[in-house]
Amino acid sequence: YAEWVGSLTGIASLTLGESDFAGIHIVNSDLIPSNIETLKMFGLENNVVVVKGYERLQGFFLKKSTMDVEDILRDVVKGEQVIALRPPATGTRLLFNTLLRKYLSKHGIEEKNVILKTVELKTHNDVAKAVSENEADIGIGIACLSKMYNIKFVPITWESFDFVFSLDSVDIEFVKRFASILKDREFISIIESLEGYRAPKNIGEIIKL
Repeated sequence: YAEWVGSLTGIASLTLGESDFAGIHIVNSDLIPSNIETLKMFGLENNVVVVKGYERLQGFFLKKSTMDVEDILRDVVKGEQVIALRPPATGTRLLFNTLLRKYLSKHGIEEKNVILKTVELKTHNDVAKAVSENEADIGIGIACLSKMYNIKFVPITWESFDFVFSLDSVDIEFVKRFASILKDREFISIIESLEGYRAPKNIGEIIKL
């Protein structure tokens, strides 16, 4: 069965042998995709293979159309806006934490002096819905939901959403079949028809760490 638990929880589950595969999307402090580096940090070099997935555009949801990323972070840090966030172990929450730390460092603000007004929600849909229903002023999530919920979207960065398979429980032939689906022209056309999604040239590539 499938469960939406977040990138880091998915990696931890693979490490503990509790799952067969996980989808992950993690960026480093420069907002550059770092899925492979993170897996190596967890010591999974000989235990998993990665199938290169699609790319998604992450950004802020909000009602005001004139704000940019800097404006949003300023208001959030001041405690003037309630922000809806995904749980701590998710790639989206890690992205927000990275943005927040960069903003605080740039403006010489100590993290211990910042008290955010937050609401924690399980899924991207929950976050977008909270903004649309005025339960939060701002949220962070994937671009395609902004049109669905009729809210504004301020882009942050493109991320790589890759698939990680445990070599202890998944046959490599299954991985190859999965990869072939991602490389199929019909699948790629579906991905590229979605707002805020795109298929990289190496989609479906199998990467051994």
